[in-house]
Amino acid sequence: MAEPLTATLLIAPGCPHCEAMSRLLLERVKQGRLATLEIHNLQQRPELAQQLGIRSVPWFRIGVVELVGDYSGEELDGFIQLNQQPDPLSRFYGWLFRNGQKDEVLRRVRAAPENLREMMKLVFVEKTKFVERIGIGAIIEELEGEPMLEIILPDLERMAAMPDHKDRVDAAYYLGLTHSPKARPVLEKLARDEHAEVRQEAEEALELLPAA
Repeated sequence: MAEPLTATLLIAPGCPHCEAMSRLLLERVKQGRLATLEIHNLQQRPELAQQLGIRSVPWFRIGVVELVGDYSGEELDGFIQLNQQPDPLSRFYGWLFRNGQKDEVLRRVRAAPENLREMMKLVFVEKTKFVERIGIGAIIEELEGEPMLEIILPDLERMAAMPDHKDRVDAAYYLGLTHSPKARPVLEKLARDEHAEVRQEAEEALELLPAA
């Protein structure tokens, strides 16, 4: 049985949208869509802003969803539904990419590098949007050469075996950005790929790795 879905809301005096968000979230508790709602006033709990890195309100958390701002009841229902589906964190990253919040994904993966694997799940979803794929590439480019990228080597190896040559081209590019010697065997295999574009990308990526 799934864990009951809870929500947290942070508000502050003078906030023009906090009352509406409080009402909408409380309604969803009454409807049974949320199990509990915690509301904290930052005037009384200023340490929470520092702990959570919050600069404005209303800030809320519903399961894996953490956002700042004024959202409609329909949007809140969408976040509730997202949490009830498989791989909710991956789905939330997709939502962030589609809504121009790539930097929030980057913040999260820097705070917890294992979240990169949640992000990479989007690659293997048949209906992944183009903007989500662009977002994934932008995150990997931002992290070029950082050791945390080794976490996604298994995902990139799986990507390198996908039937569409465009996926294999992307895999080769991302493997090069890891700068990891562990990427060499996969890139050497891609350098012998049947498709010329894949071979070229793999050869260029191999140049970014330390000398064997």
